[in-house]
Amino acid sequence: MAQPEIPVRLQHIQRVVMYEQVAAAAKDMGAKHRAALTADAFAELAKGTRPTWNTDLATVSLPLSHETVYVSDEAALIEWFRTADAEQIEIIEKVKPKAIGELLNVVHVADGKAFIPTDPDDPHPHAGDVVPGLSVRPGGLPGTLTFTPQREAKAVAADAARLLLEDVERRIGGPVAEAPDADA
Repeated sequence: MAQPEIPVRLQHIQRVVMYEQVAAAAKDMGAKHRAALTADAFAELAKGTRPTWNTDLATVSLPLSHETVYVSDEAALIEWFRTADAEQIEIIEKVKPKAIGELLNVVHVADGKAFIPTDPDDPHPHAGDVVPGLSVRPGGLPGTLTFTPQREAKAVAADAARLLLEDVERRIGGPVAEAPDADA
C-alpha cells in the first residue's frame, strides 16, 4: 500500500523538527564527553600538572586564571586617594579610571592584599601601604577546557555527519520534493 503524499511544506517542517532534535542530542552527547575530559583535566591539575593534550585530532587544554587586583570597594579606594593623591578624585567622588589603571600597574600582592611596593630607585610616598578598596582575585583557578580541532579532523567529522544525515534522510522518505512554482 502506497503512503499518502505529504505536502512539501509539511516535509520541511518535519525535517526542521527532526534535525533540531538531532542537533540537541548531539550537543548533549558532546557535553557528556566534554565533562569526562574535564574531570580528567581536573584530576591532572590536582596532581600538579596543567593539562594540555596534543593529538592528531585536536589540542585540548585547561587554561588557568591569573592573579588579578581589582577594585572591590570604591569608597575605601576614594578615601585612600584622598590622602595619597586627591587630584585623582573627581568631583563626583569617583577615582579617575586612568589613576586606577596606573595604580593597578604599580601595586603588588602579598598575603592576598594589594600594596604599594617599596622601591629605593623610585620611591613612592605611600610605599608599603595596603590600598583599601582593592581586592585580589586569586590566580591558578581552572577555566573552561578548550578544544582546537585539527582542520583535517574537522573535515572528516563533517563528512561523517553529512553521510549520517543523508542516511537518515533516505530512511524517512528521501529528500523533500521541490514545491511547484506558484506562478506557473
